[in-house]
Amino acid sequence: MYFYNMQLRLIIIYKCALFLFCLALSIVSFSQDQNIQNLTSSPISLDHFPLLNFNPELKSSLRAPDQWELAINVAADNKEVQSLIMTFYRDNDYAELQWLNLWHSRCADIWREIADSLHLPISASFIPLMLERNNLKLCSCTDSGAVLKDFVGLENESTEVITKLEEVFKKSEQKDEPFMVWLHELRIIIRLLENFKLPDYKDRWLNNTAVKKRHTVLKGETLYRLSVLYQVRIQDIQLLNELGNSTVISEGQSLFIPVE
Repeated sequence: MYFYNMQLRLIIIYKCALFLFCLALSIVSFSQDQNIQNLTSSPISLDHFPLLNFNPELKSSLRAPDQWELAINVAADNKEVQSLIMTFYRDNDYAELQWLNLWHSRCADIWREIADSLHLPISASFIPLMLERNNLKLCSCTDSGAVLKDFVGLENESTEVITKLEEVFKKSEQKDEPFMVWLHELRIIIRLLENFKLPDYKDRWLNNTAVKKRHTVLKGETLYRLSVLYQVRIQDIQLLNELGNSTVISEGQSLFIPVE
């Protein structure tokens, strides 16, 4: 009976310890989930960026590579170069990937809309990202996405896409770098941003641009008229709405109006 009681006590102690361990684990997991949720629902401070101990998880559902990605995979197949690039992105709690994802959040939707409007595959929307990677904080999403027009007609091609990529690369600010290394990185970046669960920072950019309201353009309205109406500069409206130097707006168009 004594040994039976001892065994019973040990079982109870073991179950209690297991319960406390699982409870602590769930609290830590919940805390991490809350941190990610807070990041996606409120502006972040760049004073505390990139995040420490950042280790992204894979999405439960992954998009299969499209035709252009398959062509890039064939051309950029140097395993040693791939390994070096992956090590670079894993270093320092994925710091470089965090920055790239932060800047990418500015223009991702616009680039994808441009790709869709030109009937190009999804992977095309990552081309401006890699061409503008040194200027992602300030570049015009619309202007940088205009490069995709050069790829119209190649949506069902493979080797021609690689030739066109090299052509636009040689016109970019990165033209002095090795094209094949750039192509390997394009391959990897597409998959990292597509496959990992990463925070969405779109709200941060909206908040940082001091958006006051949306204005639906009425018939006959011009940018000059809106600048007088809201007492802001034309250039500020152009910048906020990715219009470049264009002053052309149309009836029914929705524009963000900045605060002075």
